[in-house]
Amino acid sequence: MREPLALAVPADHPVAARRRPPLAVLDGAPFIAYAPEARHLHDLVEGALAAAGVAPVRVQQLTHAQAILSLVAAGLGLAIVPSEARNACFDNVVFRRSTSATSARSCTR
Repeated sequence: MREPLALAVPADHPVAARRRPPLAVLDGAPFIAYAPEARHLHDLVEGALAAAGVAPVRVQQLTHAQAILSLVAAGLGLAIVPSEARNACFDNVVFRRSTSATSARSCTR
C-alpha cells in the first residue's frame, strides 16, 4: 500500500493558497524535517528533496508527525508528512499535495 505525502504549511503562509505547489517552494524555506531516527520517512523525504534539487533550511528534526505538525502550526516552518497526518487536529495547518512529492510505503506486520 502506498500513501501520498503532503506539504504541511501554516495557514497564513503564501504556499497555503496554492493548490498543488511544487517542492521547489521549499528551496531556502524554513523546514521541519524527520530526524534520522525516523529512518523510513527521513530517507523518503530527504530523497524527494534531493531528487527535486531542493535545499530547505532545516530548523528542527523530529521523529513524530504530530510533533512536526505542532511546530508547523506555530509558524516555525513547513514540512512534508504522510497525507494521513491531516487527520490530526491542527487548526493552523493546511495540507497540500505537491506536484513532485512521492509516496510513502506503508508497512504492515
